[in-house]
Amino acid sequence: MDERRKYIRIDGSTAISYRVLKQFLGSGSRSKNISEGGICLPIHQRFEIGVVLELKIHLAELSHPILAVGKVVRLEEKKQGVNFPFELGIQFIKISPADKNKLIAHIANNDSTGIRPL
Repeated sequence: MDERRKYIRIDGSTAISYRVLKQFLGSGSRSKNISEGGICLPIHQRFEIGVVLELKIHLAELSHPILAVGKVVRLEEKKQGVNFPFELGIQFIKISPADKNKLIAHIANNDSTGIRPL
């Protein structure tokens, strides 16, 4: 199967804090996978396509989280009875150049597939 993604995506569980933009209450989860362009996040609650989230990405090698803003671009509802009934595809829409470089370095250091995007 040809890889048609724009960015390298690595699997792995990374701690993520999130909240709807400009709302007080937030929550957390662990990523399913992450790329330079976005993240896949299993969660308990349903968010509609287009919802904008503030994200804190807690990478083990960093003392401070990466801050990003992302938009829900994909929603998948899982079978009932699973711990996280929803899976979100979140596209980053705002991330500082410094944090983006940290994320790119993390992905490069943890990419074991050898697959490069088109």
